[in-house]
Amino acid sequence: MQAKDVIEKLGLLPLEPDGGFFAETYKSPDKMVTEGGRERSLASAIYYLITPKSFSRFHRLKHTEIYHFYGGATADLTLIFPDGIWKTVRLGGNFLAGETPQFVVPPFTWQAVTIASQEKWDWSLLGTTMAPGFDFADFEMAVRQNLLEEYPSYQQQILELTGD
Repeated sequence: MQAKDVIEKLGLLPLEPDGGFFAETYKSPDKMVTEGGRERSLASAIYYLITPKSFSRFHRLKHTEIYHFYGGATADLTLIFPDGIWKTVRLGGNFLAGETPQFVVPPFTWQAVTIASQEKWDWSLLGTTMAPGFDFADFEMAVRQNLLEEYPSYQQQILELTGD
């Protein structure tokens, strides 16, 4: 199965400016009002597919995001926590190799997702769930130069995982 087959079957659309392809699968009809007075859904969920050329570039959110691995290639979730700690989590189904099918990304954590290995597939199908539900007002795309200045020892990773 090719990435285009999964994209077509699930009705995925390009996700910009982040990268990858997505389809919203759930948006709670129940609402809440944020501190800023914005109304939003209590929860939301998406399918999210990445390929070697269309991956998730560094971004962060104001609220917790939970990643789920569904199939295809193993994915690397690269994180920069608010305290500056870097970590890569391998999302996949090979538990004996240290992969995990789910990971919770805390608020205000820089995150990027790429294909870890292309042995069998050139795509990875993930999902994310958020509560409160996703709102673009809570999304911040990384600025390459800012990350380079803040984390100079990670120059190569930043260059690879930003879209500037």
